Amino acid sequence: IYLDWMSVGLALLAGVLSLFLLEIFRLNSSRRQNPPGPKPLPFVGNLPQLKKDAMSLVNSLLLVCSNGNKQSFGKHPLPLPN
Repeated sequence: IYLDWMSVGLALLAGVLSLFLLEIFRLNSSRRQNPPGPKPLPFVGNLPQLKKDAMSLVNSLLLVCSNGNKQSFGKHPLPLPN
């Protein structure tokens, strides 16, 4: 029975790790198609950065990227025009 639980745990760990790596690959491949912006975290996007002070982050990004930029809310990118 110990070996069976160990194999189930290993399979679950491999599945979670593969989902995490696929999410990182998806984020990196979608960055080439979108406007510039801060690099989002897997699964949560830029929500932790926006939680601190959303308006100052958006204003600083608009100053740096004159054509616009994007923020990620979870898995959904949101383009912010200038």
